[in-house]
Amino acid sequence: MKNSFPKAFDILMKLEGGYVNDPDDPGGETKYGISKKAYPGIDITALTQEAAMSIYRVDYWQKASCDIIPVPIDVIHFDCAVNCGVKKANMLLQQSISAVVSGGIEIDGIIGKNTIDKLLSLSPDKNIELEYQYMFNRLRYYYLLQNAHLYFKGWAGRLIKLKDYILTVTRD
Repeated sequence: MKNSFPKAFDILMKLEGGYVNDPDDPGGETKYGISKKAYPGIDITALTQEAAMSIYRVDYWQKASCDIIPVPIDVIHFDCAVNCGVKKANMLLQQSISAVVSGGIEIDGIIGKNTIDKLLSLSPDKNIELEYQYMFNRLRYYYLLQNAHLYFKGWAGRLIKLKDYILTVTRD
């Protein structure tokens, strides 16, 4: 079994950064991308990167089924789960798969056998098409959010950086 999580976590840390307390951000106080709103029992200012890594592995990587998703889609999917939530990430991945394969798949937010079978059946060219389709679907999702005017430029920049990291780190 592959273990892309360490690389995915390293990429995520480059995208998330350190401590932030933006009053306009609905997540509120965050460190390493972990928000006080999502984790009210955690002292965000004292959060270590190792503790954040444990949270990300269990609550995002594993819940989003990234261990069974091919590289580099697993890294894109993990970042989406962190930034958009696991269910929304699953739905965006399924929408993206449906856009690049004939017959499509059910968009139910659950990464099950049908979703994985479709992912594993993709040719290398279709995998690259899926990467771009997934990024496009995320960009469209961000654009339609109520607070897009505040954060869209940053979200778009995040996707560009993510694609750059994927090109340099996961295609060794």
